[in-house]
Amino acid sequence: MNGKERFYATIAGNPVDRPASWLGIPTNEALPALLKYFSAADMLELKRKINDDIWAIEVPFHCPPANHIACAFDFAPTTDYAERTLTTPGWFMDKTDPACVNDFPWPDPARHMSQGNAGT
Repeated sequence: MNGKERFYATIAGNPVDRPASWLGIPTNEALPALLKYFSAADMLELKRKINDDIWAIEVPFHCPPANHIACAFDFAPTTDYAERTLTTPGWFMDKTDPACVNDFPWPDPARHMSQGNAGT
């Protein structure tokens, strides 16, 4: 069973050879300790050593001065792009009704994504 099959089977509640696992995206502060504990030289080796089933793919996104999809969402009342992330206070901070997600002025991804700027 490969990682993709294992992931889909796990979330469907079907039999698996082992539960799917995902390291996630460790913070810069946590990464050195993880690398040391698992005797890995880098993130790629770490993911292989722990049999990580989920490999994130960066979305090609270009919205100067940043190139990360999280910067598309103006959640915080700030012009500091370092603070424009999915975890900053802002538009969703006081919302309690999940239906309000439909009220957010979501950006049009087609305006910002193309294969031509992947990795930039």
